[in-house]
Amino acid sequence: MTIAIASSKISRFWSSHPNNNLATLLSLSLLLIFSLAFNAHAGQATLAWDQVSDAAVAGYKLHYGTQSRQYSSAVDAGNSTSHVMSNLQAGTTYYFVVTAYDATGIESGYSNEVSYAVPAPDATLPVVTSFIVPSAATSLTVSVTAFTASDNVGVTGYLLSQTSSKPAPSDTGWTASPPTSYTFSISGNRTLYAWAKDAAGNVSDPVSTTIALTVKTGDILWRNISTGKNALWYVDGANLTGGAYLSSEDPTDNWIIVGRADFNGDGKLDILWRNTATGKNALWYMNGANVTGGAYLPSEDPTDNWTIVGTGDFNGDGKPDILWRNTTTGANRIWFMNGASLLSSASLPAEPDQNWKIAGR
Repeated sequence: MTIAIASSKISRFWSSHPNNNLATLLSLSLLLIFSLAFNAHAGQATLAWDQVSDAAVAGYKLHYGTQSRQYSSAVDAGNSTSHVMSNLQAGTTYYFVVTAYDATGIESGYSNEVSYAVPAPDATLPVVTSFIVPSAATSLTVSVTAFTASDNVGVTGYLLSQTSSKPAPSDTGWTASPPTSYTFSISGNRTLYAWAKDAAGNVSDPVSTTIALTVKTGDILWRNISTGKNALWYVDGANLTGGAYLSSEDPTDNWIIVGRADFNGDGKLDILWRNTATGKNALWYMNGANVTGGAYLPSEDPTDNWTIVGTGDFNGDGKPDILWRNTTTGANRIWFMNGASLLSSASLPAEPDQNWKIAGR
């Protein structure tokens, strides 16, 4: 925005100055151009004024203060006809005038005055005005029917998450436009939270909805412990509809399949492996029967007698975790995961009787 201030005659000039032509030429017009880009505590304004066409003018000074006609500070702009004022306090009104001076430092009277009210920081939260997804789905990927938000200045980002903890405006996952779908890692009753943010970094309160996901995996994973071959049966109910071979894994390398879950959040089941000799743990990222990538997880010393007995979302963050059992002590614990990264762990009550086996999760 630009505010143009009409020219006004300088109200006074030192009559003792030997070059009276300066007085007749010092009719200054001050132009205020202010920026809408502010940080949390300060603003910026660019001021510009008419050049005085007189050889006696050596430069200009910008005088300013927080009360009209009371200028407690000054900046020497040299022979420039503009100056950028920085670190102006948000929520404060500033008043500006400019003077011309000659080589001896004698100044003209003030130009016309302009003022600028630095806007206060934007503290208004955006509001999620609508958020609609199906109440039930048979796929891990669900469509977002509606996701809209409003803000007093403008919405700059949208985010969906499975946690009620407010995200930071710098977190990954924000998009400039509302997402049209969301992919869960596992089935069950899942709560999805919608968020919006603005340019000032304000994040809305969430709007949430719960979705009942009943996803049929539709296949059975096989492993031949003699040859190392791996295969899938595609199943519809009790009917075998097809099958496919996966990549083989040499059984002499001591790798065994210990779980399946969507660890990379693409809506497809991945394969969790454990090496019973070295204690290494690894993931195959899958697209049906095709291995699309992989990752190593933290190792677990096999001499400590820990075995992986299942996977599941134990902390409700929408990401699969890993369940362990100690075959010697009967201790049980959970690895809370973010993909292939171990975030933390927690112990469950022990069951020392080794006749009890975890049979399902």
